[in-house]
Amino acid sequence: MTVMNNTRENSIDTLKGLGILIVVASHCDADKRMFYSYPFSFTVPLFFMISGYLTSNRGAFFPFALKKFRRLIVPYWLWLVLSCDIFMSFFNFRLPNFPANLWQAFAFFGAPLWGFPIVNVPLWFLPALFAVSLMLYFCVKLPRKILLWLAAALLFTTLAWQKQTDRNRIFSYSTFPPAVFFGILGILAARAKNFFKTNMTLAPTIACLAVGFGLSVGRWADIFAANSPLFFMAAVASCAGWYGVALKADCRFLRFVGQNSLPLLGLHFPLMQPIRLKLLFEIPNHPYNASLTDNIMLFLCVVGTALALIGIYRAIERKFPKIKDAGIAAAVALLAFRISRNF
Repeated sequence: MTVMNNTRENSIDTLKGLGILIVVASHCDADKRMFYSYPFSFTVPLFFMISGYLTSNRGAFFPFALKKFRRLIVPYWLWLVLSCDIFMSFFNFRLPNFPANLWQAFAFFGAPLWGFPIVNVPLWFLPALFAVSLMLYFCVKLPRKILLWLAAALLFTTLAWQKQTDRNRIFSYSTFPPAVFFGILGILAARAKNFFKTNMTLAPTIACLAVGFGLSVGRWADIFAANSPLFFMAAVASCAGWYGVALKADCRFLRFVGQNSLPLLGLHFPLMQPIRLKLLFEIPNHPYNASLTDNIMLFLCVVGTALALIGIYRAIERKFPKIKDAGIAAAVALLAFRISRNF
């Protein structure tokens, strides 16, 4: 049986750190004061590309699938529980406000926690990444020519069919053709990583970032609306450019953020609404007109709070390895208690 290679690449951890910080910043960007279409054009494709890049270090299928299940699906269920607990604590709401489709989110039948006051929509990415990772597993050993033909087929499939699909389902096939497309690009990038490390100097990095930015500005599109060739061109250029940035901007902070990108993904959205209410004194579920300064303050507070919680947890986990199991049990018990009070 092949042993899985667990060697970490600092540049990939740095790239994940940059990517997740841009995701959080885009979600904190009320009224689009900081930027509009640019982050949505490449952040999700970037993480699917990273998944394909890292799939090259795979072992046997069942250990690979089990590792992905523990890393993605178990945290997905845990974040659903924690998100409910956080919002119940801050808003003290009762059932009928409780989302009727919570069980569907657990069973992957519906979008996770879509609706106020429980909103943690980015969680859709975890089960989608799990499913795409299993698909990419069988692509790793394919010859480069077949991978290129498969990527082309996925590209044309997306352009032809995506407008006719439902984006509110986690396992909607509107997401998977473009997701697997970017994952295959990640596999190809892993095979050519020495080329990128040698040739992604300052000039090509700036050129790729400029092309990605120029093609995306003014066109709101994400992976759910990838029905134009310009989206794919912008995403590929931006991902290449930010990889070039990661090769030059390696630092301990970005590596820490990248190594904890999934906890930051799960934490930032549930924390955002309470912090916004406490920081900006806004009324829940009402329109607001945040300034650029408000957006920056919100971003710094959300990231700072989330990373502080993650750092505290990591420090405790080193002393008490069983704290994770105790935390899961406590979160589930608290959610069950809160729900039982409504009956």
